[in-house]
Amino acid sequence: MESRLKVLRVFKALHKTRMDVFRDDIRALTAARQKITKSLEKTKKKLQKKK
Repeated sequence: MESRLKVLRVFKALHKTRMDVFRDDIRALTAARQKITKSLEKTKKKLQKKK
């Protein structure tokens, strides 16, 4: 459970950073969001396999 919370905190922090860095660039915001989400899905699958 603790690792899940850690992943979610990092996920949230990445999105906040994305919003700051790419504030005026809609394309970059969208691309970064997709990349972050894809990365989370990979991490999620790895955690599920370990169970």
